[in-house]
Amino acid sequence: MNRKSIMLFISLILLFFMLFIGLSAYLKTQKRDITKEDYLIEGSVVPEDSQDSEIQKEEDEEGRSVCDIVGAMDFTAKEPQLDITSEENQIYLEGYLKVLKNRIPTIGKVEVKYYKDLWKAGIEFEQLLKEKDTREYPYLYYYDDLDGDGKPEFAINQGCMFLLKYEKEQGECRILYQTESCYFETIVGAGQIWYHDGLHADIVRDNYIGLGEDGSFQDILWLEKGINPKSLFYKVGVGGDPTYFEDVSEEEWNEITQPFFEMVENNAVPRKTLKEVFGDLLEENTNYSE
Repeated sequence: MNRKSIMLFISLILLFFMLFIGLSAYLKTQKRDITKEDYLIEGSVVPEDSQDSEIQKEEDEEGRSVCDIVGAMDFTAKEPQLDITSEENQIYLEGYLKVLKNRIPTIGKVEVKYYKDLWKAGIEFEQLLKEKDTREYPYLYYYDDLDGDGKPEFAINQGCMFLLKYEKEQGECRILYQTESCYFETIVGAGQIWYHDGLHADIVRDNYIGLGEDGSFQDILWLEKGINPKSLFYKVGVGGDPTYFEDVSEEEWNEITQPFFEMVENNAVPRKTLKEVFGDLLEENTNYSE
């Protein structure tokens, strides 16, 4: 091969190499543009923009006072709305009755326990039957849509309040929320619980528990009020820690807590007797023995 042929061969190799680099760069640019357009078409946010948005959200939140945050909260009681058939209702009732009869356990975050082993609960079923028409503590129950999903939850309060959810597809019962009875006040609406602690000397505490983004019950609002005339104080916090906890003036307290207290003091999901909840199902269990 002469020198001229060698030079021509090298030139062709360089030409193909340059074309390959150019084509690769072009395809990469097109792919990046299409990906961005796809995000926009789907109504999503490009990842870089999403990160900027989260940072901006945190900065905006940090710049707000606890009074601003609480003032923007919606304290409207949400009326429970069951959306099930009579056949489905029968399945749920049978499931919760199995819990009271210790046929299936309750599943908590840490432990799995039968009703008879729950903290400050576990009244024998025969005793529950005897008190089926009793309209007083500890023989009153909640049976309604207590978490806003249209399906019935069941809550007992016999020293400790347990809010239970029967999963009919799995035949299991989970504990959605629990708290000591002395601190529990009432279920205000679907996914709304009022916690009240007036037992501590000179301090009254109120807590609003609602549903988080994941559907679980979480602390939303904390309130503390000092009632000793010599050391009056007002504290307001939001979040589970609470993340924001500030001292506020009496005027600020009255302004931002009024909607909350109006909601919790004027609304309550009705409590029912065992007979009102389970009806004729109890007659089938009159001769029950564990």
